[in-house]
Amino acid sequence: MSWIRTSLALIATGLAIIELLPEFKVAGGRRIVGLPLIALGIFLAGTAYHSWVSNERAMRAGLPLPRRYETLVLAVGVAVVAAVALAFAAFSR
Repeated sequence: MSWIRTSLALIATGLAIIELLPEFKVAGGRRIVGLPLIALGIFLAGTAYHSWVSNERAMRAGLPLPRRYETLVLAVGVAVVAAVALAFAAFSR
């Protein structure tokens, strides 16, 4: 469930950035920041069920939980988008 909430938050944030944030001096800057967040949210929503199924199988079998890559993708994705947004904001004034 937490991956679903996170994906919904990313999608909503991306849409809010595209629609509500003031324009950057960079042409299409809001889309450059917002669309990757929406894509990241779609990716996480798509992998959430598979992750849950894998964890359920491992727990029922008494095995260690499988290593997942979603956390790394989320952390790197948000860090890159935040760095781009920071650069746009710094140079837009």
